[in-house]
Amino acid sequence: MLTVQSVRSPSCLRWLTERVTDDSLSFTLHEFYALCHALDSVQWGREHVGVWKSLGRIACILPIAALPKHRNTVLKILLRKHGVLPVRYMRMTSVDASMEESLPKMNLKEVTERIKMAYDKALGGAIFSTQECVPFFVLCANLSGELSNQNLMRVIYLLVVNQCLRDDVLHPIWHAINRRMNCLSTSDICRLLYYFASLTGREHKIIRSLSTSLISQCEELSYDDIIHALRGLHAVEKDHFIRRMFDILFRKFMEEANEIERVSFTDVILVFDVAEKHAVSLPKHFIHTLVQYAGFSIRRENIPRIIIDCFVRFIQAGITKPQELMPFTQEMNVTVRVMNLASVISMLDVCANLDEPMIDLILALLKRAVYLVQAANFQQCVSILSFLSKLVGSEHHPVIHAIASRIYELSDIFTPEDALQLVQLLLKLHSQHHSALIRLSYIIVKRRTKDLSTANAIARICLEASCCDGVLVDFYIQTVDSALTSSTAKDLIIIYQTIVALRIDAAALQTRILRLLRDHMEKWIKIKRQLPWHFIKAVKDFQDAAATRGMEAYQEKSLE
Repeated sequence: MLTVQSVRSPSCLRWLTERVTDDSLSFTLHEFYALCHALDSVQWGREHVGVWKSLGRIACILPIAALPKHRNTVLKILLRKHGVLPVRYMRMTSVDASMEESLPKMNLKEVTERIKMAYDKALGGAIFSTQECVPFFVLCANLSGELSNQNLMRVIYLLVVNQCLRDDVLHPIWHAINRRMNCLSTSDICRLLYYFASLTGREHKIIRSLSTSLISQCEELSYDDIIHALRGLHAVEKDHFIRRMFDILFRKFMEEANEIERVSFTDVILVFDVAEKHAVSLPKHFIHTLVQYAGFSIRRENIPRIIIDCFVRFIQAGITKPQELMPFTQEMNVTVRVMNLASVISMLDVCANLDEPMIDLILALLKRAVYLVQAANFQQCVSILSFLSKLVGSEHHPVIHAIASRIYELSDIFTPEDALQLVQLLLKLHSQHHSALIRLSYIIVKRRTKDLSTANAIARICLEASCCDGVLVDFYIQTVDSALTSSTAKDLIIIYQTIVALRIDAAALQTRILRLLRDHMEKWIKIKRQLPWHFIKAVKDFQDAAATRGMEAYQEKSLE
């Protein structure tokens, strides 16, 4: 038997929602109550409206009135909340007794005043409480035929703000609008397209009717009308998208932009969003024009987050060459100067994915980063260093030293894995901030399991910093000693060179290395010419020592 607790488990909930919509399950009355109660606590999207419609069909069959009084009332409230309560139960449901008693007694003038008051509050961000939302909108729907166009528009705006998706509210209001469609202004129709697309994105007839009316009045469109209509097209489902409508709106949008030679970045992003959602390819010459106008508009709308988003949209639309983006990027220096570190890193990530580097923009971003990295966290340090490691000639940029200083300050909170990642990046960039490198080395040595690549990194730090600290040297010796038997000839040579360079007193280890090379005799000829002179000398010294000790036979077999 289903209970509220069992239904709320994710696996059970997923299984039920897949089968409720195809009417493949049968429920007892109490199981149906448990299912509705659990589903009401889930955050639903528009794509799950069909689940509640299926529950409404089941409610028409089950004898809801047979439930205990409390459960009976709760279930009816839940079904009415989602707009699927069977008609025969509607009079029996009371959301708020005081509202049910007061609202029906209001005349048209009082309702109009209440609509205006609610609309003014909604403009300030206020929404209805749950208790007053349903009865108020039901009353407005009942009087929709008597409301003026202005008040009807206000009611629909309130529906959007409060996300009221009840069919018994939306359908009467739509019929009232449809009857007076010829009397509505172009501006009202554009807003209605946006409002109804937000509320009833799956109602194809409503969207089609509004779009047809708007197409016939397209020459009267103002800029604000265009934006409202584009928002509506962005909200509609893909199956209900009208390409002709978008082409008209985009053409009018470009005409407005050509007239003032400026654009709003937010509106440009909206155009790209609509095109992306509905798989529309924008003409390249129009995008080039938008790039140029965007450059003119930066000083008027200098908000880094929006400008970065717009820049990304241009690149996604196929404008990737520096010379094509130059009208926009030349003006971005103004924006770069007010960017925070997160915005700088975001822009660097975008630049890293371009086929051709945008040198001027990258240099401006790195210059800004120098002043911001003192507040950077670990991930931000890694992001900038990773970008620099892919940039030719970046080894001497001041931002590397600035980041190394910040790393030194943060080193106490790094894990061994964090420290190793930073060490590898700093070494790749030939960082000379030895104190930071040594501090990171101590973190790696004290907390990390040993492996040869880590040991080589530690040894390189010791060499570059001229620091033969006992802890670091011991870590290196212990690591290479445990890895000798699995090392290649090349690894053995590098280890021997490192021991010599660091002047480590490890004669026994050196002897083992030289003896292990006999296991690589087949590679000896290939690598012998590439050996450094001090290694050749070490081999010769070993041979001489072996001869002195009477080891001529061993010498002939192994290293001759």
